[in-house]
Amino acid sequence: MMFLSVLSTSLLSALACAPLASAWSCLSDADVADIIARQKTFLSRQNVTAARAAVATLFSPNLLETSDSINVLRERPYGVPVYNAETPRYINDTLSEPPLQALNTVDLLHDCTKIAWYWEMIGVGGPGKPRARGMSIITVDNSQQIISHQIEFNSLQWAYNIGYNCTAPAYE
Repeated sequence: MMFLSVLSTSLLSALACAPLASAWSCLSDADVADIIARQKTFLSRQNVTAARAAVATLFSPNLLETSDSINVLRERPYGVPVYNAETPRYINDTLSEPPLQALNTVDLLHDCTKIAWYWEMIGVGGPGKPRARGMSIITVDNSQQIISHQIEFNSLQWAYNIGYNCTAPAYE
């Protein structure tokens, strides 16, 4: 009888946890490929209608984007969010920029909720400009919406490409 009691308690505990377990799953390689493909369509800006469609459900309304690289170009303090729960503004600001010639994946790693994407953008500042490489750490929620996007990149090359006057110091 004791065995039956322990068995039924174990089964009830397992059933109680079943909804919790079924609500959680790790990102698969296919999930990550889809997320990055939609990001590339969005960030490349070749077709604004397609870019909007690609990210219609990709970003959480509470998206948090951080980047000291972007902040330095915008002359904002380090460590402050670039966008904090301003997803429509982020989408509109991004799509207002000129299209890229190419956005290539250099490397890609992921676990259950995070994606590390090493990328290179060709055409920042116009055709023929040197590439700008960077990394994005993307965090997704259980519905695979992006909730956090940490971006750092070669901001000196980016600045040069978009018209900043950058002069290297003289060394002896």
